[in-house]
Amino acid sequence: MLYHNPSLSSLDFGLVRTPGPGLGNLLFPILRAVIGREARGGTLIYPTFAQFKWGPLLRGERDKRFYTNVARRRSGAEWGDWLRSRLDGPSVGERDPAAAAMTDGVIQYVGLRDYFHDLAGHQPLVRSWYADNMRGGPAGEDYDIAVHIRLGDFVADPNQTGDVNTRTSFDWYRKAIDEGARRLGIANPRLLVFTDGSFDEVRDGLGLGQLRFDESEHAAAAIATMARARLIVTSRSTFSMWGAFLGDRPAIWDATFDYREYFPHRADLDISL
Repeated sequence: MLYHNPSLSSLDFGLVRTPGPGLGNLLFPILRAVIGREARGGTLIYPTFAQFKWGPLLRGERDKRFYTNVARRRSGAEWGDWLRSRLDGPSVGERDPAAAAMTDGVIQYVGLRDYFHDLAGHQPLVRSWYADNMRGGPAGEDYDIAVHIRLGDFVADPNQTGDVNTRTSFDWYRKAIDEGARRLGIANPRLLVFTDGSFDEVRDGLGLGQLRFDESEHAAAAIATMARARLIVTSRSTFSMWGAFLGDRPAIWDATFDYREYFPHRADLDISL
C-alpha cells in the first residue's frame, strides 16, 4: 500500500504532536499530500492537528493555536491507516527520487516547499478537501472587504522592508481600504477585520469609525469566513493568502512585499499598492 503522509511536526503521537507552524503553514504539506494521493492513488494519512504551543499563551493571543477543534476527528479506519503507515514499508520524502516509482511505503510531505505555487491548478480539489474536512463557523452576515492585520509574532519595521515577518503599517491599511472601496464602487464598504492583536490596538491604529471584528472560534473557520469577502486587504501572512486562494477573491498587497514568491500572481485579481 502507498501512503501519503503530511508530516506536521518532528514527533507525532496520533492524539497530539510536538509544536509546529501556524495553521496557514500546516495546510501546505496537508494539501500536497491530498494532491499526491489524487495523482498517484493510495491512502492519505489523515493528519494529527492537535499541538501545544507556549508562544500564543505568553503573548496573550485569543487563538492559542492548539488546533484541537479546527478539523473533523480521525475515523476508526483512518486510525488504522495511521498505525499501519508507521509499520509498513520504506518511508521517503516527496522530493526523494525513489518516491516517483514507489508503489508500497510512505511518502512524507514536509514543510512549506513552494507555498501556493505547488497548489496552483488544483484549486477545486483543495477547496473540496477544505470544505469536507475543516470545521467552519456559522455563515454570519455578508460583508464586502476582509482586512487581515497580523500583529502577534510579527515585528514592527519603520523602514517597511520586504521581510515576510514584518507588520504592515496602519497607514497602508487605511489606503488599501480606500482603494478596495474604489475598486468595488462602494462609498462605505462593510469591513470585517481579522487580527491576532488587540481589538483596541487595531481600532486606534486604523482610526476608523464602526469596525466589525471576526470572532470565529478557531483559525479554520476564520479562513473560511475570509474567503467569502468580495475583496481582501492582506497582511504578509499565509493566513490571508489562504482566504484569497480558497475564495478566488481580489487581493490588495503591500507593494514593498513580494507576494509572488509565495502566491502565483493573478493578473485580473491581484493589486499592489
